[in-house]
Amino acid sequence: MNEQQQFSIDYDLENVSDKTEGKFFMGIIDNGQQRSAIPLNDPHVGMGLDLGGTGGEYYIYFMNTSDTDITVSNLNMWIQDEGKMDKYIF
Repeated sequence: MNEQQQFSIDYDLENVSDKTEGKFFMGIIDNGQQRSAIPLNDPHVGMGLDLGGTGGEYYIYFMNTSDTDITVSNLNMWIQDEGKMDKYIF
């Protein structure tokens, strides 16, 4: 990504319950450095991510520390560049 691009993500989590609260995370690897992971507790997640206005290579990761199998589904990512929004569906 470059300095002008903005990033958003939207997805569902299957099998999330009160038992998994604080045990399922999403994080970003920013130019080889792991950022703090965000705990996720809702079955639907939608957020814009601040990538700090710097260009570089970014990766998203999910981490489950619960004993429940959790599935990420209906994942959509948007990258906005100079007013144009590109959607990626996984």
